[in-house]
Amino acid sequence: MSYRELLREIEEAQAASEPLAEGHLRTYLVGKHPKTRALLFSLFTNPSVWRLAKNLSSSERNSFLIGELRIALIQSDSLQSGSALTRGDALREITDWLLRLLAEIAQFRNPKAPSESREIAGALVRILEDAARPGDEELRGLIVTAVLEHVLSSEIAVDMFYNWRKDGLLKPLLEEGLRLSGCNDH
Repeated sequence: MSYRELLREIEEAQAASEPLAEGHLRTYLVGKHPKTRALLFSLFTNPSVWRLAKNLSSSERNSFLIGELRIALIQSDSLQSGSALTRGDALREITDWLLRLLAEIAQFRNPKAPSESREIAGALVRILEDAARPGDEELRGLIVTAVLEHVLSSEIAVDMFYNWRKDGLLKPLLEEGLRLSGCNDH
């Protein structure tokens, strides 16, 4: 199924106020065309059209989004990697998603709740780790200024990056992110 077919299906679903067909969405999820994957990414991250994808479970949707973020950051040439996103787009999405997840997590007193939010946040932190290790200096700097500087404002966030303190390559990034966020005392 092509990008144009997906676009037409989305427009028809919006006009009819009906969700997209579950089987069709799953077919698009395994597609390789960057424009189609970008359209799906937009569909899954735009709250005003989420209802069109309500036939997919949140885990299917999140798995797709996390996969796209991983591809965009770890395979630096997004055109060759088939990524729907640039590095900058991926870092902005990770920052926004982490901030939303941290707000959800902070609402609960029980450290194990909500587990889905913690799992997703953990997956995002692992993407950053995996991107920073083999990444170039420019990417490491972007991780600090585009993500860490903005998310390391609470003890919950700092705890998510705890393992970075033990890693010789990641520790300086964490320390710089803490300094920039004004949270040197954690």
